[in-house]
Amino acid sequence: MESSYCKIPCICPDKVIFKEVYENKIIYFKENNINDLVDKIKDLIKREKSDINNLGINGKIYIKNRFSLEKFAKK
Repeated sequence: MESSYCKIPCICPDKVIFKEVYENKIIYFKENNINDLVDKIKDLIKREKSDINNLGINGKIYIKNRFSLEKFAKK
């Protein structure tokens, strides 16, 4: 979550809890599959810089909107 807030694209295992929290805002790899993780890292590195920046910006916006202090205080 902190990485997304700092505009860093994230790669997480495809656990249900992560999908519930981050939805489609991060990149998922098959849990316990090192080859899939390596492939996802390589795919991310090969992306255009603008695409990587957009992933980071969208991640920050999502985290900021979904987990804001104001929302927490209201709950």
